[in-house]
Amino acid sequence: MRGFRWIWVLGVWAAALANAQAPAGAREEKMAAKPLYRDPVYDGAADPVLVWHPDEKKWLMFYTNRRASAADAEGVSWVHGTPIGIAESADGGATWTYRGTANIGYKKGDDTYWAPEIVEHEGTWHMYLTYVPGIFRDWNHPREILHLTSRNLIDWEYQSTLSLSSDRVIDACVYRLPNGTWRMWYNNERDGKSIYYADSRDLYRWEDKGKVPGQWRGEGPKVFWWRGFYWMLVDVWDGLGVYRSSDALNWERQKDNLLREPGMGTDDQVKGGHPDVVVSGDRAFVFYFTHPGRRGEDVRKDGFEQRRSSIQVAELVEKDGWLFCDRNQPVRIELKGTSVSRRDMQAVYEQVKTPYKYGVVIEPPAGRMVDGPTVFRHQGRWYMIYFQMEDKPAGYTTHLAVSDDLVHWSPQGVILPHGQEGAWDWAQAAGGIALYDYRWGGDYGLHTHDGKYWLSYLGGEKEGYETPPLSIGLAWTDDPSAAKPWQRLSEPVLRPSDSDARLFERRTLFKSHVLYDPQQTVGAPYVMFYNAAAREGGERIGMAVSHDMVQWKRFGPGPVLENRSPAGKPGISGDPQIAKIGDLWVMFYFGAFWRPGAFDTFACSYDLVHWTKWDGPDLIASSEPWDETYAHKPWVVYWNGIVYHFYCAVGQKGRAIALAASKDLKKTTEP
Repeated sequence: MRGFRWIWVLGVWAAALANAQAPAGAREEKMAAKPLYRDPVYDGAADPVLVWHPDEKKWLMFYTNRRASAADAEGVSWVHGTPIGIAESADGGATWTYRGTANIGYKKGDDTYWAPEIVEHEGTWHMYLTYVPGIFRDWNHPREILHLTSRNLIDWEYQSTLSLSSDRVIDACVYRLPNGTWRMWYNNERDGKSIYYADSRDLYRWEDKGKVPGQWRGEGPKVFWWRGFYWMLVDVWDGLGVYRSSDALNWERQKDNLLREPGMGTDDQVKGGHPDVVVSGDRAFVFYFTHPGRRGEDVRKDGFEQRRSSIQVAELVEKDGWLFCDRNQPVRIELKGTSVSRRDMQAVYEQVKTPYKYGVVIEPPAGRMVDGPTVFRHQGRWYMIYFQMEDKPAGYTTHLAVSDDLVHWSPQGVILPHGQEGAWDWAQAAGGIALYDYRWGGDYGLHTHDGKYWLSYLGGEKEGYETPPLSIGLAWTDDPSAAKPWQRLSEPVLRPSDSDARLFERRTLFKSHVLYDPQQTVGAPYVMFYNAAAREGGERIGMAVSHDMVQWKRFGPGPVLENRSPAGKPGISGDPQIAKIGDLWVMFYFGAFWRPGAFDTFACSYDLVHWTKWDGPDLIASSEPWDETYAHKPWVVYWNGIVYHFYCAVGQKGRAIALAASKDLKKTTEP
């Protein structure tokens, strides 16, 4: 059975690969339903939170299922005794169907569950759930926040009851900060329904920090990062209050509330309340609930029409640094997945693994070192751009090699020498090809921008081995097959000293990979991934985007990928290469020192932002005399049914460039 299963999995991936070869074209997004969702059991869906289910490739919506249809419920008892409902969407959030209720592993009898918040971390989902111990006709009773975990999103195991600021706390929101820690915002009802916060390193132990700076009230806080700011939406009972922050601590209030003015659509002609926000690529969508019957002459009645609630969605718009939305505008939506299943990760591994080491394909000249291979195809031949350590001045230059079979390589010469004396890149100029065809099994040719071929490079003015600070520059040519100097932009496009540099990149920048994404998955056609070092150590991988290949804007509040040792010490994650297999983006990269040695591995993503790291066998690790010290820094090509994995090998032949493959090339290429 095991063999049959893998035949089936690889068959599925073969079909996906065939689809990947089709001309680029985005699937048409569907129009979101209006209302988006009504619960068929109690008709009281409220407080939505959306979560991606990677095994099923569906979005799940968890919500407080208020008992609006309970005709005998007195006072506000219909808002108590509430289960957590689940709806599912198989079309990216446009339409939803009822699935059932969450199995909450914390029961005392007449339980009331409100306002679930769910985050995923390393394959485990964490729910922070408001709990009320009973069914009551008024609001004057204790409320606490529970922590539960799940491996399947349906069955939830109780972990703890959080020790927070009072016995009346509700509506948790959790977000991961750039330093890897977590922050929770919640409503402390004992302090006039003010917003408080707490911090955690591991999602289990929380330290309450008190009231969020400033004087403001509300409930249902939702925090997210988008368009250069942290944003917090708060239900202020008059639409949604909007706050922005550069540090997730100090907040500035927007003048106008969102969803204050009633809409015109079905069930949307009242104020919107208690939101969730999903950022997908460069777009953001607010999901909120309404009480459709609370309007006009009936606003203060307490019948079924006033109690029932519907879920709605609108797209957010950022203008001049503030948020707006037009709830009457039709919403086209197709949310991207935010994690990849273990099954699909295993299938990628089976597709890309290269167990056969061929050996060194480019040896360094005497007294030199070579490093950082990137490979492309141009006019029927293969080319490799790589860098070489020189001695006068001591630092990198960029070289070109050519091959007709991806195995035997002939160095051609320097294409990016040291910069001019006194220039920012006088001592370091280590480049890698940009804008190549990233499709798995594609033609590996190059796109042009402005009629030119491009590379990105790390540069610096200090001699030595990658002596900081290093910055990222760009260079171009009219012929990428010619061993002649490329023309450089006069200044780097990213520096560690830039005012918008994030904490993880303020010491130095390293190797980058620039791709052309015509679908503009993250809102721009040019996307750069690069590794960088923080002042306190470690290397992480971040993103930047551009519309013109010259002006670059950093994307996100922190790195998109990092790895830490079991003790929490940051390791090295570097030299990213992006490929695409079917609908999955694959990042090949090297790791070091979060566990012993250096090695090549990979991560996968549906949206270029959220990456699921492979935790199985290494793609490449030290095993041979030529790579006995280090085997790392990948560039992977799939051609004519064979996977070629080029890497930097440090061993008995010095620092060289070696090759591994998915079949034994020594049997087919050697005399």
